[in-house]
Amino acid sequence: MRDAALLLTSELVSNAVLHGGGPVRLSVDDGAARVRIEVADAGQPLPGGRGSQRPDEDEGGRGLQLVEALASSWGSRAEPGGKVVWFELEHVPTPTGAALSALPQQR
Repeated sequence: MRDAALLLTSELVSNAVLHGGGPVRLSVDDGAARVRIEVADAGQPLPGGRGSQRPDEDEGGRGLQLVEALASSWGSRAEPGGKVVWFELEHVPTPTGAALSALPQQR
């Protein structure tokens, strides 16, 4: 999950810097069941899908495809003076204690 969070955060912050204008704000809410990351900027309009009918000719728009593919959920909302784009990733439990001892041992 950490790699996905880093990748998607990088994509949203890059979009905010390139297209959003104004100051960029990053918020992270790490809850017990999920992590929610929000990136705010001064830009309009809200993000959409890729605009090109020929994906092989379009150099942009792939970041939101990654968000769509990797995030548990994502969205955007307008705010006074800009917008917020967010995504959530579910926490995946890691085996500990007794669960670790039940795993097959590799040699």
